[in-house]
Amino acid sequence: MGDIMDLEQGYYALAKPGGDITALELNQEINVFGSCVSLVASTFDTYPPINDAPVEKEIEKEEGSWLGNLITGIVATAGLAALAVATVATGGAALAVVALAGAAVGTGVVTAAVAYTDAKSGHSRTWTQFLGDLAMGGGIGALAGASIYGLWEVLPAASQAAGLQASMWMGGSSSLTVSTIPTIMKIGGYGLMGANGAFTLNEIASFGTGQNWMLDNLFGGNQETYDNAFMLIEMLSMAYVELGESNKALGGRTSDHVPDEKASDQVPDGMTSDKASNEKTSGRDDVQFEVAGDEGGIDSIGNIG
Repeated sequence: MGDIMDLEQGYYALAKPGGDITALELNQEINVFGSCVSLVASTFDTYPPINDAPVEKEIEKEEGSWLGNLITGIVATAGLAALAVATVATGGAALAVVALAGAAVGTGVVTAAVAYTDAKSGHSRTWTQFLGDLAMGGGIGALAGASIYGLWEVLPAASQAAGLQASMWMGGSSSLTVSTIPTIMKIGGYGLMGANGAFTLNEIASFGTGQNWMLDNLFGGNQETYDNAFMLIEMLSMAYVELGESNKALGGRTSDHVPDEKASDQVPDGMTSDKASNEKTSGRDDVQFEVAGDEGGIDSIGNIG
């Protein structure tokens, strides 16, 4: 530092880069020299580092049996599949068969997902936890199977109804309303079935893995978009089923009993054939109806008895 006594009166920079004179000295205190000094400074305190990094808490984990869970899942899946086959063999309802098959698929997916995840992590979940996941997967699979079956059952009626409705809007039938639109509707129905199945399998697998593959990989982790897509598919499926259910006469699949024509023509005891014919005639009601022609358009009106 230059000699303070040698300084002439004037203005000096506190610290001039490259200069040999300064009016400021720092040595755990501030010493300034001059008749008029404006000084702005700040102070701060320092403390030793705090060791507050997060650490895993040591807890006792109840360990399950990986092999025991796997055997339980296989037995449950095989049992549900056997029930589905038995229902088919005994002529049971198709809806019950599909629900049982869906439950079997659900338990199978959960079993595979749990076995893979637990083997990878080295920690097996308890038998109680596994049973909860297994029941959840089976229940969702059964509901999804019933939902997909509902779409499949109304597929012909919904596709024909869409074509017929289009012919009414367009004022007549054409190849577009008779063939193209019904085909598009069928493809859409199959697409809804596939989308329902994909979302359902993804949800079931998430019970076993703890990760939602579709959410992470297809939707970029956007939970709102994922939920909206799931909701849209459900709404479209319900609308499709409603269209088919309200137009079953156009081609819906049905397992209802068909009366024997010969039995319906039999004459009741104590009644002659002529009398029976007269009674059938006297009970006739004239009903106006519309008949679709070869091209799917409405071309005639008549009466039925």
